[in-house]
This record gives sequence, C-alpha cells and structure tokens, in this order.
Amino acid sequence: MTTDPTLRDVPIGIDATGTRTEFDSMGDVDVPAGHYWGAQTQRSLIHFSIGNDHMPIEVYHAYGYVKKACALVNQAAGRLPGWTAEAIVRAADETIAGDLDAEFPLYVWETGSGTQSNMNVNEVLSNRAIQLVGGVLGSQQPVGPNDHVNMGQSSNDTFPTAMHVAAVRMLDDVLLPKAAGRPPRCPPSRRWSPT
Repeated sequence: MTTDPTLRDVPIGIDATGTRTEFDSMGDVDVPAGHYWGAQTQRSLIHFSIGNDHMPIEVYHAYGYVKKACALVNQAAGRLPGWTAEAIVRAADETIAGDLDAEFPLYVWETGSGTQSNMNVNEVLSNRAIQLVGGVLGSQQPVGPNDHVNMGQSSNDTFPTAMHVAAVRMLDDVLLPKAAGRPPRCPPSRRWSPT
C-alpha cells in the first residue's frame, strides 16, 4: 500500500545554479536550475526571443485562476487525487498572488493559440507542486505538466479564458477606480503601470 504524498511548507525558490535537464516530446533541454519552468518554456525562449515585448504578467495571474478551477473540477470528477489537486491549487494561488512572476519570461511572439504561455504555466505549477511534495524538479513525477496540471485542456480554450479574466480584473481593479478618481485596487505589476 502506498501513501499519498504530504504537502510541505516549502518557501518559493530553488537553491540551485547552473542547469537541469527537462524533457518534452521533442527530447531533452537544459533549463536554468534556479527556475521552475521546463522544456517547452525554454524552447520558446530560444526560438521566439524577439524584441522586448513580454506577455503581460496579468495574463499569468489570470491563468492561475484557470488552472486552479480546472484542478478543483478534475478532483471533483475523480480524475485527480485530492493531494494532487491541493498541490496544483497551492501553486496556482502563488501564481495569482504574483509570487511566481519571475517564472513567466515569455515574449508575446508565440503561436496564435497561446500554447507556449499555457505550457509555461503548466510547467511552473508542475515543478512547484513537485517541490511541495518533496519530489525531484524536472521529473514530471508525481505531478506532470500535461497529465495533471493541463489534464485535457486546450490552449485554444485556456488562453482566451485567461485573457478575458485578466481584462476583467484590470477593468475592475485599475480602470474603473482610476475613472472614479480613486487609486487602483491592485499594485502595478513589474511590466505594466496604470500611470
């Protein structure tokens, strides 16, 4: 009989230098060992490093809501064990709070469906969840970016949903308060300022 992993209180961050090897369907890729992202994020950084326009961080915060909701639905439907969903939800909450902002480095130049951004989030949440249960980063075990975090989601659906959630949050938290002469309800991100 195996015991489900227990979530630990592990501060955000990876005390490592150099690189670690991550993998995807195209093979192995070396990624910076001090970051949570994986192979597909690194491939995007290599092949789509165009200009200085990064994907707005608000999209990634919104993606945290999308991935959290999906994990909870998949748990309720019996497709994800409770501990797996809990680990993904905790990592998604850290994304929503902006605590993992340094893990979302991609440029806006990517496939039209937002596949690289979706996978960036999946990889970060997977590796953070793995860290929370005491696993080995990059192993995709016991929480995989595709099999558990993404679990049947399509970038064609999740990316527009994240963009819509981000737009609504910016309207509610920044535009409407500013239009009413009040300060924004959220602090400005590192990539965007409401001034």
